Parts: sequence; C-alpha cells; structure tokens
Amino acid sequence: MKLKFYDFFVFGVLSVVAVSGGAVVALLAVIAGLLYLLVRRYFSVFKGITISTPRGTEFVVSSSNKGGFTDSAVIGLDVDFNDQPAPGHFRFDTQFDIYCASSEFEYKIDGTSVWIRLLSACNAPSPENPEDEWKVRDGVVLESDIRTRFERKKFKLGEIDEDIADLKSQTEWHELTSWGFNGFKYFILNRLLPAPDARRFLRQELERLKLGDARATHEYAAYGLEPDPDPESVTGWRWIGGKEPENAKDTQPFWNMVQAGAFGITAGEVGRDGRKLISDLQKLLGE
Repeated sequence: MKLKFYDFFVFGVLSVVAVSGGAVVALLAVIAGLLYLLVRRYFSVFKGITISTPRGTEFVVSSSNKGGFTDSAVIGLDVDFNDQPAPGHFRFDTQFDIYCASSEFEYKIDGTSVWIRLLSACNAPSPENPEDEWKVRDGVVLESDIRTRFERKKFKLGEIDEDIADLKSQTEWHELTSWGFNGFKYFILNRLLPAPDARRFLRQELERLKLGDARATHEYAAYGLEPDPDPESVTGWRWIGGKEPENAKDTQPFWNMVQAGAFGITAGEVGRDGRKLISDLQKLLGE
C-alpha cells in the first residue's frame, strides 16, 4: 500500500497529539494510527471490481496513476453486473484511489448507431460508507435510498435533484455518442458488425473527424489558439505564443459555428477528445 499526502497528514496530527499529551494520550495515538492503517489497507483493495489487462472483450476507457493516485475505468463487453456472460450487456467499472463503483448497461445496435440504457449502478464500500451504495437496480433509480443517504451527509455537495434526474435519463434508451466512454461505440461496432461494414464505417468516421479537426484548427487559429500536444491538457488547446494576448477575441462565435455544424463535427469531437478518437480509429483500422 502506497501512502498518500493525506496519510502523512493524519500521522502528523497524531504525532502532535502524542507529543503534546501524556503517556496515555501517546498510547492512544499509536493505537489510532495502527487502526487507521488497517482501515486504509482494507479499503485500498479494489473490492468486488476487477480492473485487469485487456483480454479482447475488455475496453480500457482510461488508465492513469499520476501522482500515485489510481484513476481507471474499464468496460467488460457482454457480461452482466456479476461478471457473468450476458450478450447485449456491458459492465463499467471505475476506480479513483480507494473509491470504486460498478454499473451495468444494456446495449443494442441499429445500423451504425449504438443505443444503451443503465440497468444497475453501485458504489463499493469506502472509509466513509462501509456498505454498498446502490443507486440503480433492475433499471429503476432507487430515489428514496439516494435521498436518505444524502440527508444523512454532514456536508451536502452537488444538487440531489439533478443527480437523480441524470440517473433516470440514463435508464432510458439513448444513443451512445462517438466520444462516450472514450470511443467505446467504435470498439463495439468493430467487434460486432460484419468486417467489411465495420471497416467502411470506421474509415468514414476517420475521414469525417480528420477533415473536421483540420477545419476547426484553422478557424480557431484566428482566435489565437492552436492544438496543445500535452496529453494532460484540459481543453486540448493553447494560446499561440504561449500566453493569452491582451486583446484576445471572444471565442463564443467559434463554438457557435461548431454547434451549427460548420465543421462537420460536434463540440465533443473538437480538440483533444476528437484527436484521440482519430488515433483510436487509426489503431482499430491497423494503421
């Protein structure tokens, strides 16, 4: 188990308490530290969710260990929530440090469109919540349980009504976008469509994205921005010359053009995410 910043912070506080108190206080601080390590060790194990090396039916949505924090998301194709064979379903597992969650979706293919709906969603136990926290079961949002847990929280972050509305919308059939789950749509179609049909569609998408990216890049240069090669860039853009000019233009007209379809790509396909989709499509096509 690798110690993180907040672990040292906890030990620092306990050390101060131990030094400032008497022998009994120091002993209690030591015991508290040992108990903390045991709990930290217990919850550092990915409980109930396995993120492993892709074996052909798994799709890695994201994988990062920057700063010692695990941040991963993996999809298992044609399995259910319990990791049992289930054609037409997929399981989505996420892990951020010691916080884990798993969900199950159903999917269907209509031509070259992929439609999905949420069937199950659950947060795994964590130091703050020692039990599974189910949010969706059998395609039904557990609104009463969600609201009860929210009311028990000391610090209430976010809008509970918006969260519930979002979950309910996910339980309805909706089309999976090209950038949803970082290009998972292309992965499914490449595996399940007849090979000639799949390759033709992937090639068409690759050309659409390349042309759109080139047009958007050329237009955005007029606003003083260019592609940022840094993979950690939030937007995928940077100011030409390294810093924002004093007379920088308002970029809203550019995004209005994107929304209007001027470049043949959507807002989710402009910039870093669009360039990643291009790279992923090239890999699927063996280029």
